[in-house]
Amino acid sequence: MNDRTILVTGSSSGIGKAIVATLLEAGAQVIGISRTKSAAFSKNTLYTDISVDIGNNVSLENELKIVLADFPRLDGLICNAGFGKFDNLENVSSEQIVSYINLNLVSHMIITRIVIPHFK
Repeated sequence: MNDRTILVTGSSSGIGKAIVATLLEAGAQVIGISRTKSAAFSKNTLYTDISVDIGNNVSLENELKIVLADFPRLDGLICNAGFGKFDNLENVSSEQIVSYINLNLVSHMIITRIVIPHFK
């Protein structure tokens, strides 16, 4: 993975944090995107931590354009960010359903759409 740059969403905790650790250990440069910055990799020079709320589609597009301008060479994308609210459907509001689908599906489609030209 040396000389590879990988963008990882949801990088501050859970599976995303484990993915980042594995990529860094393999020598990849990692751009981590999450709502909150993580101190876990702050001393690793191969890691760049960027705070972005991927649930906000307007700021997501703007922030990603900045990220891609700063890191024009991108070799991989791992869409890991997500949110789950596990309750009976009748207890979930319409707004919560829309928010859930936006964060867990739509935002990843937007990220992928923006990043694809960099892979071509």
